[in-house]
Amino acid sequence: METSSEIKDFDIIDDMEKLSIEKQIVTVSKLGTTKIWSTASGKELKTVITGKPGSINALLLHNDLLFIGSKNITEVYDLKDDFKKLREIIGHTDWIASLAHNEKYLFTGSYDSTISVYDAKNDYIKISTLTGHSQRVFSMILRGETLVTGSNDHSIKFWDINNFEIVKTLTGHTGYINCLTSNDAFVISGSSDKTIKVWIPDVECTCLVTLTNHKEYINSLVTYQNMLISGSFDKTIIIWNICSFSIIKTLYDHTDSIGGLHINMDILYSCSNDSAIKLWDLKDEDFKLIKTLEGYTEIVWCIAVF
Repeated sequence: METSSEIKDFDIIDDMEKLSIEKQIVTVSKLGTTKIWSTASGKELKTVITGKPGSINALLLHNDLLFIGSKNITEVYDLKDDFKKLREIIGHTDWIASLAHNEKYLFTGSYDSTISVYDAKNDYIKISTLTGHSQRVFSMILRGETLVTGSNDHSIKFWDINNFEIVKTLTGHTGYINCLTSNDAFVISGSSDKTIKVWIPDVECTCLVTLTNHKEYINSLVTYQNMLISGSFDKTIIIWNICSFSIIKTLYDHTDSIGGLHINMDILYSCSNDSAIKLWDLKDEDFKLIKTLEGYTEIVWCIAVF
């Protein structure tokens, strides 16, 4: 298929083995333009319009399904059946801001300050509404039997997904909780207060350290081996040592705010308000830029690899 997308390669010979494995990138813009890319060639394979323009805030991959949060609807697509739209899930009165999924449930967080729970084994029938936050539920992750949510009310809540009750509420941020991630040792939060907080998820849920090197909102967080990687509205991606919390490297190649981050096969994928998608080699000591994909003219907000 002929496209106008531009591919820029940067000394990628050593990285072709990783990229040649049959993987595809899915990206979604704020306007609802979803593109599927080949990791091997970097070429755009498919473009479809999803969601409601201007309202795309959340993207989630689970098995062969793609979930896109759009206004008060979560759209579900089959990635193995030519991006066939399977259903629309309605369960909120305002925009969808966050998504999480396990083998039993789909969770959606909304601007309406609630979390909806759907039965993944029974056609995504809504089974519960979780209330506890007072403002938008902008981020969520699953950590074993616990759902962790972050809100514009500046709080982080831990929910027991066996009874859907709040186990713990964490406070300490002075801004919106824009993003969450975790590893075996920590729960990590990024905020509009320009800080990252690292929490020990024990009985007390102590804040171990607060990282203050970004100059603007923290928008995305991922972990990889002994690294924490953060993307910010200050246009930078910072790679931290998750043991010492020192900075290993700062990536400056994007020219606007960082949207989503995703890791697959030792490669970091980033998207940005500058409309570009960039691929970085996490095994290279300099975290070299492998490839830049350019096919958008609008903000690219969400990214994943399947």
